[in-house]
Amino acid sequence: SNPPSTLDLKGKPAPVPYQDIIWAYFIDIGQALAPRVAGGTLKAGDSVDLIELTTAKTFACKVREFSASQRLHDGAPFSVFTFELSMAGATEGTLVTTPKGTPVYLTIPGQKVDIRLEGYEDLKPPPSSGRTIVDSGEWRKLLSKAEHTVAIETKVMVPMRDKVKLATDVYRPEKEGKVPTVLVRTCYGREISALQYGTFFARRGYAVVGQDVRGRYDSEGTFEPMRQEEADGSDTLDWIAAQPWSNGDVGMIGASYLGHAQWMAAKSGNPHLKAIIPEVSPPDPQFNVPYNGGVFVMASVWWARAVEDMSRIGNEKIDWMQKLSTLPLGDLSKAFGLKLGLLETWLTHPPEDPWWDAQSYQKDFAKLDVPALNLSGWYDGDQPGAPMNFVGMRKGAKSERARKGQWLLMGPWTHLFNSASRIGDLDFGPDAVIDLDAVCLRWFDHWLKGVDNGVDREDPVLVFTMRENKWHREKDWPLPQTKSTKLFLGGNGKANKRDGGGGTLALAADAASPADHYAYDPAVIPDKKIDFDDLTGARAVRDLAQDPERADMLYYTSPPLAGPVELTGPLTATISVSTDAKDSDFVVTLARIAPNGYVTGIRTGFRRLRYRSGYDREDFAKPGEVSTLVLDLWATGIRLEAGERLRVHVSSSAFPGTVRNLNTGEPDLTATKMVIAHQTIFHDAVHPSYVTLPVIPRDGVGDVQFAASEAAR
Repeated sequence: SNPPSTLDLKGKPAPVPYQDIIWAYFIDIGQALAPRVAGGTLKAGDSVDLIELTTAKTFACKVREFSASQRLHDGAPFSVFTFELSMAGATEGTLVTTPKGTPVYLTIPGQKVDIRLEGYEDLKPPPSSGRTIVDSGEWRKLLSKAEHTVAIETKVMVPMRDKVKLATDVYRPEKEGKVPTVLVRTCYGREISALQYGTFFARRGYAVVGQDVRGRYDSEGTFEPMRQEEADGSDTLDWIAAQPWSNGDVGMIGASYLGHAQWMAAKSGNPHLKAIIPEVSPPDPQFNVPYNGGVFVMASVWWARAVEDMSRIGNEKIDWMQKLSTLPLGDLSKAFGLKLGLLETWLTHPPEDPWWDAQSYQKDFAKLDVPALNLSGWYDGDQPGAPMNFVGMRKGAKSERARKGQWLLMGPWTHLFNSASRIGDLDFGPDAVIDLDAVCLRWFDHWLKGVDNGVDREDPVLVFTMRENKWHREKDWPLPQTKSTKLFLGGNGKANKRDGGGGTLALAADAASPADHYAYDPAVIPDKKIDFDDLTGARAVRDLAQDPERADMLYYTSPPLAGPVELTGPLTATISVSTDAKDSDFVVTLARIAPNGYVTGIRTGFRRLRYRSGYDREDFAKPGEVSTLVLDLWATGIRLEAGERLRVHVSSSAFPGTVRNLNTGEPDLTATKMVIAHQTIFHDAVHPSYVTLPVIPRDGVGDVQFAASEAAR
């Protein structure tokens, strides 16, 4: 009944139609904003004009903040844009879209709106306010405020000492004066990393520098993974310090390869590097990737594929078992159609080769002088880096500032940390995902701006206990209250059966326990399907009871627990072994058995026999000679309940997770001949075998004790 309203645009772009908080209209908003993010033309504070359809009145939808990040969706990394919006200056909310602008999540807290696109529920962003002991406290009042507009320079070519130029983007606050800088050096494309951190930190008074490492994307030179990051990192720090907008103080942030690049820059000793946040950073190559326990890790193949072409991931149907069975291993690149030759290069250099020194840093803690917020997860594939670096720097860093300036944050996460509150069927509750942006901002505010926010006075270890689903703050790592508890392998020498077999786990060793035996044939390929592109972590928590019983595996099972127990800290397995082969591998898994029979792996460790004396040399055992191997099972933080049991699996192959040992002692690169290895596991008074558990006494949990009637059997 009302007359039609009209609007004179006067040459301005047409406003986006809008009527109430209806999902369809946010499709238009997302598709208006996303191209501006991708094109680098959107700035915090920019607006999109909306037109209210029934009145023809216009109002502004202001973008307070925006960022790009990768989340985990359907087993693969999934890029999203996150927009913090303010509509008409009053209604605030969060919109998450695909890079094409399709909304997948919308929340308007003030109007109790929470809408998620069906099938994309896992893409909810982390919280923007604190609620746990990790991300809440009075210190939040001291955080740098988002009060600056941002200037952006793209593809600045920064010269290195050898004249090679590296492509660099710079985000900085549009204000007078010099500011500290946050540096992100990446092999995965600087645009995503710069978007992830650029606007957030620049609005809060930091310059942000995102850079493609040598030989990647728009940077010149040849990419040699991890080998160039010490010198190039130092040269980039010098370049930043010389810029008119820089006060000379630089922090670094980033995950995985980006974390390793931070440690290599610290290794250079450059004085401009004042603090780092290495997230899920790998340790030295002998302890994780490409070698773990002296065994070549097949995840290296996945990474080599990803580096050559990220678009392959999740978009190719691959028979992983068939291709990973390729022999000799020097033909793996050919099997996967790879061109860079990374796999052959790594396989040419075994763990003891000094060639690895150029990309190692953990022998140099005494030279490193940088506070670090070390972060990882209990299911992170690069997990050992964070606790190893925390301990190493606390004990041996160059200065007291660096020794005291170490934090360790361990969450219930995979390599895609802080991105989901569940892994497979395990739900860790709402506190599993934290406001990590605030935690990182607090870190840099203190070390780069000198803000007295308590970072240097709080206990430095924050750990999440799974299945209690609670964070704990601790004084050190390993936790000072840890009661190291040994569970001894034993039985009647017939541990080859999984259910009702003769393998036992007990708090005391059985001095007369006869040895167990099995034969490992590397020619036998497990009948299984596996997808290395599935990055959800669900495989790590799958039901192992569904796997077929293996003739080349031993099973040692405990009685039911008499009461609840918390295990938080490093896990190790010490096993006494012999073989009739020239060389072989040994694999130990610690698992939890629920009363309903569901079996979940807790952690697994590997050891190649020729590295029984360490990774700096080969030390082949004589056939039949007894060797004591210590396997690093990394770490966990988990609560076990009364009635649950523990089980230890011992085998000689974790294929396809690791390469097969062909038992001949020949180099992995060229070996094709196989022999069957006959293995013996001892667990008597002279040659005990056991796992060492980090038992944590707290209210409601206690020591490892077994139900009396069962323990007596």
